[in-house]
Amino acid sequence: FTYIHKYICVLCKINIGCEEERYWLMLSQSLRPNTWDELAGQKENVKILKTIIKNPENSPKSLIFAGAFGSGKTTSARIMARELNKIKDENFDLLSSPFYYEFDSTVVGNVEEIRRLRDNFSLSYGDYWRVIVFDECHAVSNAAQTALLKILEEVQGKNFFILATTHVQKMLPTIRSRSLELKFDCVPAPEVVANLTKVSEAKGFNIPEDIKDIIANRSGGHMRNAHM
Repeated sequence: FTYIHKYICVLCKINIGCEEERYWLMLSQSLRPNTWDELAGQKENVKILKTIIKNPENSPKSLIFAGAFGSGKTTSARIMARELNKIKDENFDLLSSPFYYEFDSTVVGNVEEIRRLRDNFSLSYGDYWRVIVFDECHAVSNAAQTALLKILEEVQGKNFFILATTHVQKMLPTIRSRSLELKFDCVPAPEVVANLTKVSEAKGFNIPEDIKDIIANRSGGHMRNAHM
């Protein structure tokens, strides 16, 4: 374990805003993809999302990203927001921008919070496309899901709602019927290995092939696990 851990617990020193501020972050955080080309796996989903980005006005505004943890659901939502708004700067602080919102449904999962959010997103934000993500939305109560359904039905303008979940079967059938559902599968081992090769080359260290194979197998197809 110690030998493997040497390679999968690497910390990278990165600049996250200005030359004076440098922080040590876990490799999985610093390597979160900013483009579709950097995303491991999910080729069919990427094709669908690229099509939506080309013609957002006539595309479904409610999307369900369903699948295992660490398979790229919230990462894909962030890339979608960047692409919709033509953000090319990899250092751009998306989480502080006015067109991307990411909510933990275990925190904002009650009816009152959902209704408050409906008021906040009733209007568009200029020429930007807003991407609003409810992470682990299956954790929302049935009453709150009903309130969320009202948002999906009523909110107009340049808004996309992405409902990310690891347990899609717990979501209301009415929400699923009004959303485009994309299934995020675990990443195949060969693609995990290819990603580890790309990562190690970019960061300037070498991971032996047998270690990459072990990491890929033990990750279970979850890229976040492979990077941690």
